[in-house]
Parts: sequence; C-alpha cells; structure tokens
Amino acid sequence: MDEIEILVASVPDREEVVAEIWLGGAMFAEIRSEGATLLVEVYNHRKPSPWGLEFVTLLDTLMEAKRRLRPDATVRAPGGGEPPQPDWP
Repeated sequence: MDEIEILVASVPDREEVVAEIWLGGAMFAEIRSEGATLLVEVYNHRKPSPWGLEFVTLLDTLMEAKRRLRPDATVRAPGGGEPPQPDWP
C-alpha cells in the first residue's frame, strides 16, 4: 500500500492555505476552505491501475486534513444531520 502524506501549502491560485493529500508520490486530492465549507478535489492519475486505499485510512486522512485546516469546523452528515460515529477503535 502506498504511503499517504498530508502537506499544508500556500498555493498561488487559492486565498487560504490548502491541505494536499499525496499518495505514493502523486497528488491524490486537495482540501480547501470556501466560506464555511471544506471542499475536496480528487485528482486523476496516469497509472493504468486505480489508487487503492483502505476505507478507514482515507477517512482518518480526511479528518486529519480537516483538523489541520479548520480545527473548529464540525463534521455534518449529508442533509445536515449528525454524522455517523465510526465503530472502529
């Protein structure tokens, strides 16, 4: 499994810092603030096979990126309800 890395970066085309998620040396996604919302852009890559991640690893990575960008932001479920609580340790 490829290593995941989070880099908080100031990029020229964004007003605020972003969290870049790198997977195996390629940029997998960028997370940025737009007002009160965090947006995720997932990038494609040119390898013949798709990226493969464990579900929990991706969730943990997204939550860590959120914590680094906006530690005060709350996580909401679609439709505004309470998010499901993870049942893993």
